[in-house]
Amino acid sequence: MLRDVVTEHKGWARANFPGATEADAFTGMQEEAGEMCHAVLKMKQGIRTNQDHEADFMDGIGDFAIYMIHFCELVGVDFCRVVAGPQRVTEHDRQRRLRNLCGALASVHSAMDYTHGDMNHALVSLGNRLKEVCGSQYDFNGIVLETWAQVKERDWKENPETGRA
Repeated sequence: MLRDVVTEHKGWARANFPGATEADAFTGMQEEAGEMCHAVLKMKQGIRTNQDHEADFMDGIGDFAIYMIHFCELVGVDFCRVVAGPQRVTEHDRQRRLRNLCGALASVHSAMDYTHGDMNHALVSLGNRLKEVCGSQYDFNGIVLETWAQVKERDWKENPETGRA
């Protein structure tokens, strides 16, 4: 099922963002990691209770994965292989799991200047950390499929303001 998302994403990304670079996709992953951190922080602080931080957190996971699919495609790494392992559950709280994710993201950034093997290793670590962020509460594959169902309907060339066709 994720393989179908990856296949569909290639055409969608080429149509919507034909000049996209590795740096663009990486920046998207950074943005979404920030959104996940924002949601967790507001939940912990108990503020902005009029917002659904849990939904924002799940949205960040899905959007991060979509950017990661694009990044993997641009660097020639198989996303499905990167996230092939089981969804690990740790006893760490969400903040620690997010720190681990951000650390793995930094390793991917460092690997951008090294070999394909280094990048592959860094992306597998990132994939594991992303699934770890889901914890036992969320189904990673389900989140990615649900997010892709929404994203693939967007046409950023037709409507650069909202992507809505």
